[in-house]
Amino acid sequence: MAMIIGLHYFNGNMGGALGQVKPPHYNFYITYLLESAFIVGVNCFVLITGYFMIEKKSMSMNRVIELLIMMLFYALVFYLFALSIGLIQWNPKELLKTMMPFFHDNRRWFIKTYIILYMLSPFLNIIINTLDRKNYKILLCILLILFTIWPSFFPGAPSNDYGYGIITFVILYAIGGWLRKYYHADSSKSFYLAGYIISALLTFSSSVISYSIFGISKVWGYNYIFNMTGGVCLFLFFSKLKIDSRAVNYIAKFSLGVFLIHSDFSLKTLINNIILRCQDFYYSPFFILHALGSIIALYAVSVPIDIGRNFLFERFWRIIGGKIKNTFPAIWRPVDASMRDDSLHPES
Repeated sequence: MAMIIGLHYFNGNMGGALGQVKPPHYNFYITYLLESAFIVGVNCFVLITGYFMIEKKSMSMNRVIELLIMMLFYALVFYLFALSIGLIQWNPKELLKTMMPFFHDNRRWFIKTYIILYMLSPFLNIIINTLDRKNYKILLCILLILFTIWPSFFPGAPSNDYGYGIITFVILYAIGGWLRKYYHADSSKSFYLAGYIISALLTFSSSVISYSIFGISKVWGYNYIFNMTGGVCLFLFFSKLKIDSRAVNYIAKFSLGVFLIHSDFSLKTLINNIILRCQDFYYSPFFILHALGSIIALYAVSVPIDIGRNFLFERFWRIIGGKIKNTFPAIWRPVDASMRDDSLHPES
């Protein structure tokens, strides 16, 4: 999640450095290098999802509902807070965008695409788990050639949404499943770390070349080949680490909350322009220190907030959770050849 915060620190709509810092200033190259290093964060998250969900046969609608309620909770609370301190002006249209972000300006694109992937996951698993190793590999090769390699290097790709859509998420999910089912991470941690670093440097080099040609980088799509390889290598690097810290595992549970808090649309001006004053450091010699310090600070502030939200939600679900479960007793459980009836089965 620290990588995602870093991406937003440089993002033109948030911290703003990517759109403001120009060459030949050295902060331009620092910005492009760190952006190239952090861009794999989203890919790693989806890879983890595929790795742990590939063998599941169902998904719970209650989890989708919880996620949507969580997103709406933060959006409304922060909208009202921003309104109360005069940061924004009352606007019914903006309130509608806050309450229905999926239908406006690609807001909360990650949550939307992730929910779609989650709902599709049991169907994807049936398809994937009926394939033998050879055909699974062929499927991955076709997907990568058509939707990653082709748009990375050649025009006229069948689809190129820069990885923001469901196609790239499905590919990453399938790669995560392959790593779980067939890949044995026999190489050393340093090997995978080197693969990640080389991928990041290749993305960085490509981004600078792209900027020199187009005036903007076109290689920070999540489906860009070196961002895909970098994400896989970083995932495998961390899979080799043995992290038994209870504190680390506890904090990791609040990653999604940290994402929703620090990237809130109502607070982005307050966070980036007023509190962090990112614009004052675009050409500062302390730029990198400010960037790293801001990432740490945002994480440190967001985690306690989400712990409080989780405390409230736990009590909320204790009171009405049973009613909601009775309303949605079924889960997505597609029927495969091993199932005899066509009905939805209760969660086991």
